[in-house]
Amino acid sequence: MTAGGPMNAGPKICVVGSSNIDLISRVPRLPRLGETLVGHSFHLGYGGKGANQAVMAAKTPPTCGSTTNAFPAWLQSSWTTRRKT
Repeated sequence: MTAGGPMNAGPKICVVGSSNIDLISRVPRLPRLGETLVGHSFHLGYGGKGANQAVMAAKTPPTCGSTTNAFPAWLQSSWTTRRKT
C-alpha cells in the first residue's frame, strides 16, 4: 500500500447493464383501443438488471458508482436508500 492511501480499500466493481426508470401513472381503468386516459397519480420506479446488480454490489465494501445519466440525483438517492435496507 502506498503512503496516504486508504488502509481498507477494496477492489472497484464496474457493473455493465441496464438501469431503468419507470414512469407510472394510475388510471381508473384500462383504456380502449385508441383511447387516451388522464392519470390521477404519478410514481417513479427504479430497476433493471444492471441497476439491481449495482445495488447488491453497493451493499459490499468496494466502491460503487454509475456513468452519466439523465437522472443522477434521483438514482443516487435511490441507491443510497436501497443500500441501507
